[in-house]
Amino acid sequence: MQVLVRLAKRSVVSPAASDEMIAILQQQYFNERHSAQLPAVSEWRIKPADRQVYHDAAIVYPPQHTPYVVVILTSGLSEKDEAPALVAALSAAIYHN
Repeated sequence: MQVLVRLAKRSVVSPAASDEMIAILQQQYFNERHSAQLPAVSEWRIKPADRQVYHDAAIVYPPQHTPYVVVILTSGLSEKDEAPALVAALSAAIYHN
């Protein structure tokens, strides 16, 4: 989480290197996770996790607001239905509050 916070602040190594790392995260394609219930106008950068346990971390860029980092860890839930739905719902609840 702290690495993503520093990345969002563009202070991991340098602003230019941080921008490059953020651009790599932007290329991910797992949309059933954090972004599933976020407004289409929001931007997000996600580091997807492996599939042994379902967890995820994201930098969320709400329009006209400060970016924030959210990390959600799950275990014991179905990786096809329950876990993705929970991660998306929690991310949406955080976004709207």
